[in-house]
Amino acid sequence: MHGPQRTAFENYLTFGTGSTNPNEMLWTVDWRDYDLPYCSLYVVTPDNDWPCKVGISVSPRKRVMGLQTSVWRPLKVAACFWCPSVQEARHLEDHVHRMLTDDRKWMHGEWFDMKPGPTCEMIDFAACVVGVECNKTIEDPQLSKAISEKLLLANLGNARHSKRYEMRKMAAG
Repeated sequence: MHGPQRTAFENYLTFGTGSTNPNEMLWTVDWRDYDLPYCSLYVVTPDNDWPCKVGISVSPRKRVMGLQTSVWRPLKVAACFWCPSVQEARHLEDHVHRMLTDDRKWMHGEWFDMKPGPTCEMIDFAACVVGVECNKTIEDPQLSKAISEKLLLANLGNARHSKRYEMRKMAAG
């Protein structure tokens, strides 16, 4: 598996209560928060794993939440990769889209008649073909630590919010 598979709503709920492992939570990273030129390439599917959308964003969490408003089923992040720049991510995305279209998998926009596993394999292959660095993990210890700390703060904030909510609920009822 290439990462956590959650619906967009679960993604939203678990952003502040989930893991602090940056490699498990790569889809939550907004690269601008770290003054980095990186860009994520993501694979999103409805909760039934079909079809797949392949897209790019410097803030995939925000992008997926935006997509959810126009998709008929709950979305989940099937995989999230990162590239050193928006230009490289766009180049890789374009190549993947062309390959999938040539294979007659194109459905509409950036949606393809594919399941997540084969889509991720195609992304890995396309990255090799076009020579774009496409990463599934964060190896830089300082960046990894910074992301973990931000996730921890989100967890604490969400825990406080949840406690206040429970206290209000108990007081009201």
